[in-house]
Amino acid sequence: MQLKAKPFFIAALAISLYVFLLVSQKIILATADLGRHLKNGQLFFQHHIIPATNTYSYTFSNFPVINHHWGSGAVFYLVYKLAGFTGLSFFYVGLIALAAFFSLRLAAQNSPKNISIPIIAGLLAVPLITYRIEVRPEGLSFLFVMLDLYLLTAFFNRRISFLKLAAGFLAIQLFWVNLHLFFVFGLALSGLALISSLLTFKLHKTTKQLTILALAAAIISLVNPFFVKGLLEPFMIFKNYGYMIVENQTILFALRRIPSYVFIHTLALAGIIVVSLLTYILIKIRSKSSQLLTFKPQDIFLTLALLFFTLLAMRYIRAIPLMGLVFIPWFSLCLYALRSKFKINPAYFQLTAAIFVFFIIWFGLAFPSAYSPWRYHRFGWGLAPQSQAAGRFFTANNLKGPIFNNYDIGGYLIWYLYPKQKVFVDNRPEAYPASFFQKTYIPAQQDDRLWQKLDQKYNFNAIFFYRRDATPWAQPFLIKRLKDPDWAPIYVDPYVLILIKNTSQNQKLIDKYRLPADLFNTQK
Repeated sequence: MQLKAKPFFIAALAISLYVFLLVSQKIILATADLGRHLKNGQLFFQHHIIPATNTYSYTFSNFPVINHHWGSGAVFYLVYKLAGFTGLSFFYVGLIALAAFFSLRLAAQNSPKNISIPIIAGLLAVPLITYRIEVRPEGLSFLFVMLDLYLLTAFFNRRISFLKLAAGFLAIQLFWVNLHLFFVFGLALSGLALISSLLTFKLHKTTKQLTILALAAAIISLVNPFFVKGLLEPFMIFKNYGYMIVENQTILFALRRIPSYVFIHTLALAGIIVVSLLTYILIKIRSKSSQLLTFKPQDIFLTLALLFFTLLAMRYIRAIPLMGLVFIPWFSLCLYALRSKFKINPAYFQLTAAIFVFFIIWFGLAFPSAYSPWRYHRFGWGLAPQSQAAGRFFTANNLKGPIFNNYDIGGYLIWYLYPKQKVFVDNRPEAYPASFFQKTYIPAQQDDRLWQKLDQKYNFNAIFFYRRDATPWAQPFLIKRLKDPDWAPIYVDPYVLILIKNTSQNQKLIDKYRLPADLFNTQK
């Protein structure tokens, strides 16, 4: 007798709410891309503009840019106008929690009669799912991946017709291509579903239908402001990438540079996947039951999807949450096959699930760990304290540019200062020539002679800098400027340092706000 759906629903809801709490971290706007996304949305609604050039920068204003996430900016701006930054926080963590809910519901379908299995799989994957907490367009992509996975699995299981699959899948793809670069994963999933059908050598009608779906998804992805260029952008974006971003590095690189429990946990889960996959294959091959021996297309599809996102997470750590989301239903499938093959008493799974829950309640509440809502010491919603202070100080005192700013804080400045002031650089490597970072931005912070030449070229009036910039050149550069008589520090908070040029035009501001030298540690 099958277990009633209600306990499965309650378990999925409980873990999803737990994910909601873990992702509920206040926004540090100074380093977030969010400011630029909000400005994109503001331009769209107020001026009906989708920027196609680097309009926010005075260094390369006419540089062509494929604004592949313009739609996310519109969504975020609309939510912001309706509910402020607090509402935007709730909206974003809700996206992640909803993605986790669909993952868990799919897991429940892969492990009937045993509620403990989805709980075990879900709790194992929680640290991966909650790794990316910043409000970004990729949160929408996490949800869309799970919706696509859910629809395709339902189609394979004959719970929905092809027409319903096509309607839902293509509607998602139409929105997705205008929301985030990860729309390409929708195309990938349709391709993996087609491969899964081909590998069964039986589902001729299904294969034809999935071929149509994959082609239709590619065609509908052309419905974006940049047409073919928009469709091809996921494959072209790294061709003009002159600045290294940690989120685009391998997991081994990140582990060396930023030791973190999340990366260790991800590697451990990858090991579990390898062992589980081999065990699952052996169970299928050696089984005397014809039912167990059959490799169903939905099982092949889920396996291929997990392998795809696991390899992606190993190569780009920003994909770690996707690996975690797909792991839950796949691992539930493996555990259920193991239980069915060896007739394992369900009580063992229940005991394991209970131990996991106890571990989380004790360890998660006692320590700022992977399972703790206050792991980053900023649990809550909305903006972190003093997030808006620097922008308001700059505008209230009518400070002028040109501004020299660092990479991290570009989005913040775009939100608060555009169009009155443009930025020197922002956190979009693809929006600037690769040579700009390699021959101008980085060298100017490393070499005082190059800095002076750059200053002469642009005649900077202010330096607006994220003071926790961890690049090798940032802190030495700030120390030099604090010692430089040509510059005067007039504002500092936990995130931002503002200096203005020591000129007669700025003298009143310097006299009023100049910060004492002993406030800074410049002995390094």
